Amino acid sequence: PCYAGLTSCGLFFLGSLPSVVPFAYFTEPMDGLAAAAIGTGLSLFLVGAVKSWATRGTCTRAAVENLFIAGFGGAIAYGVGVLFDRSI
Repeated sequence: PCYAGLTSCGLFFLGSLPSVVPFAYFTEPMDGLAAAAIGTGLSLFLVGAVKSWATRGTCTRAAVENLFIAGFGGAIAYGVGVLFDRSI
């Protein structure tokens, strides 16, 4: 269990880097946001493509599917954040 937990922690940490690191390099928040969006999109596309290796599916389809599902989840999270901000 300890190995699985540490592995999961490390993978979550690596997965967060494309969306966090750009803000350390750009002084303008919108530039950091654009770079984070591009980096995150590319990472999600890559993870989807690798997923197809394990599922024996089509590489492009799995990559686009992963990007779409995560993008939809991000849009929902953003919407909840906006609603929460307006309710305060």
